Amino acid sequence: MRYILVLLLLLSSCTKKESAEDVLSDFIKYRFNKNQSREMLLERTTGALFQKIREMDEETLTQFVYNDDLKLRKYKVNLSRCSDETCFITYTLAYDQSDEKGRAYETVIKKIAEVQKEDEMWKISDVSNVKTYIDSKRPINTGNQK
Repeated sequence: MRYILVLLLLLSSCTKKESAEDVLSDFIKYRFNKNQSREMLLERTTGALFQKIREMDEETLTQFVYNDDLKLRKYKVNLSRCSDETCFITYTLAYDQSDEKGRAYETVIKKIAEVQKEDEMWKISDVSNVKTYIDSKRPINTGNQK
């Protein structure tokens, strides 16, 4: 009897449906992963974001997934407004960006993600920036300096 109960618990935990916030959290963790692929990004997205990723050439995709200099420090959901098919989640990310000499600056970004249900699964449809704060102890190279 005990084995049947354990088996039922395992099966139910494996088939747990993820909420929109869970999907967003997994997506963010994946975006800070060094081994991102177009296929995995497309599996996690829909709508406008799906189209943008699908249409990226290889050079643009490489720039989009490049994050060797980034280290996620904090992720926090500030507000979540959901209906049956769509969620708008306002969240804050804090991460460190370093150069070859060590930590260069800290960035805090407030964003809004649109998460839509597609085939009974939540997927990221769009992400927009609301506000960005950068704390740097030295000048930031914007690429425009000579």
